[in-house]
Amino acid sequence: MLVAKYNINAQRKIARIRATSDIITKIETDQDFIKAENAFKKHRKDGFKSIIDGSAASEDDVDITTFLNMYENIFLGISMDAYDEVLIFKYKRGAMLKHWEQAEVLIKHWRTEEGNDRLYEMYELFVEDWRQNYFVTHWSPFPEEYKHHRKSHIVTQKNWI
Repeated sequence: MLVAKYNINAQRKIARIRATSDIITKIETDQDFIKAENAFKKHRKDGFKSIIDGSAASEDDVDITTFLNMYENIFLGISMDAYDEVLIFKYKRGAMLKHWEQAEVLIKHWRTEEGNDRLYEMYELFVEDWRQNYFVTHWSPFPEEYKHHRKSHIVTQKNWI
């Protein structure tokens, strides 16, 4: 019985890592997502003022929503144990934290405009915990080997996977 439970958990972990790898590949190769990310990068320069005041092309508004929705969906997937938090953390943490910081004013505007404080709430939850060096799904501090260091990228565990 114990062996069966171990095997089931091992298979779940493999499936979670495979799904995470697939979503990372999609983020990096999907032309619609690349277009959405480019619209985000274009409008972050002015603090999304043209999006907020409605002077930007509606297509850019849709693209930025698509870009932020992808992050929200990833974090929702992590919280539901469909994606692996450690793999996403190791691959996209810096960009995700930076993008939240840049888009926070826009997201707060949308929350007020829509009267919905829950817009991008999973994204915000993960940002808040990751900034404090806590995993969301494991409710624990990052092990030292996952923390960012100034002189290098993430130092990784040798036996991770």
